[in-house]
Amino acid sequence: MHRKERGATIVEAAFTLSTLFLLFLGMLGFGVVFGNYQLMTDAAREGARYAVIAVNTPTSAQVATRVCSYLVSGTRPANCTTPHAVATCTIAGGTFPPPKAVDGVYVTVCPPIKQPNNLSIRYTEVSILRNVKLPLLPNIALHTTAAMRNETN
Repeated sequence: MHRKERGATIVEAAFTLSTLFLLFLGMLGFGVVFGNYQLMTDAAREGARYAVIAVNTPTSAQVATRVCSYLVSGTRPANCTTPHAVATCTIAGGTFPPPKAVDGVYVTVCPPIKQPNNLSIRYTEVSILRNVKLPLLPNIALHTTAAMRNETN
């Protein structure tokens, strides 16, 4: 009986170890992607916050530069400090990413919305789009949007 089972342990170990190795690689890849996404989300929030609390309203390029300085070199999209335009903000019914979007920072100042109490609310949206490439996996498109409002009389 033992002659027929010779080598069975090695075959079972090979299947088990290869499965565990793939599981480990999947967890590692998920951790890298999730860490990049968190950093991108924090950078978008920082850019939107900077756009609404600054004394002098910053330009889109200044906001994009602020966002890019928040990102570490490995998570910066190509041409990071040159902001791209979005036709309609997501608050006004637009969608992100727009068709044929490329990696980069998108800064949009939504048109002011008049409120009944004579306040004018202006939203600034900062969106980041970046493709992450991991070994042995296809590109993963990450995008995040942060919007903050600025109330003025």
